[in-house]
Amino acid sequence: MLKNTPQDIEAFLQQQGQKDSDDIPLFETALAFSALRHPSRAIERYYHQIERMQKDVLNQLAQQGSDHGEARYEALKYVFVDKYGFTGNREHYDLIDNADICYVLDKAKGLPVALSILYLEICDRLKWFAAGVNFPGHFIIKLNTNGQQMLIDPFGDARKLGAIELRQLIKDVKGPDAELNQSYYNSANKREILIRLQNNIKKRQIAAEDYEAALETVRVTEYIAPNEYRLLLDKGVLLAKNTRSAEAIETLERYITLTPYAEDRADARMFIEQIHQELL
Repeated sequence: MLKNTPQDIEAFLQQQGQKDSDDIPLFETALAFSALRHPSRAIERYYHQIERMQKDVLNQLAQQGSDHGEARYEALKYVFVDKYGFTGNREHYDLIDNADICYVLDKAKGLPVALSILYLEICDRLKWFAAGVNFPGHFIIKLNTNGQQMLIDPFGDARKLGAIELRQLIKDVKGPDAELNQSYYNSANKREILIRLQNNIKKRQIAAEDYEAALETVRVTEYIAPNEYRLLLDKGVLLAKNTRSAEAIETLERYITLTPYAEDRADARMFIEQIHQELL
């Protein structure tokens, strides 16, 4: 169990950065990110809460008298939606706490990726095969049992998503002419899920022009993804926003050496030139 001190939590996050993605404890790492933002918060109760929900799912499954795919889905839906009321925070979608796992557990509301982490944690504890899916513009999960695959939308009260619903989702995001593509169903690994969670916080901090907080979010995200070169672009831009020009240029130059895309290198060089011009 995590100790809620900045030193212990940062050490824990750095340890996750050295692991293979499959070995990262998804829920506990999301909890660590939340604890860093709220150092005085007691976090033991969140472990107890997730353990209670796990037991509730098992009890519901026992009452149903079955353990096939549909029964597992119904047990998850009953516990998350019917018993505890977990749902997407549509009314206040841009609230930064929607990506804070402690807030989501406290309020039973959040963003798709944050809610999905809770579902995935329960499935992982029960040894059920489940994975996150970076569907365009919306994060969902897939539950596989006995060769049967279900796509589930935790943000949408755990509704099952068939071709009709998925087609509508993609048209909402990409326009009326968009169609489904097999690549949209690819599983996201745990590191990708956690980066997406943190990116939601960072984007909201940037929208509020809190560039110092956004830079801190990128810094702690680097702990769990030390080889994710794309974070260097975010870091460089935010360093510049925080008038740390020399560090920004150095970071962007590192990004240029690592990104494989010529267009991205050109954009970064243009931004470096802009920083130089502002220093004149």
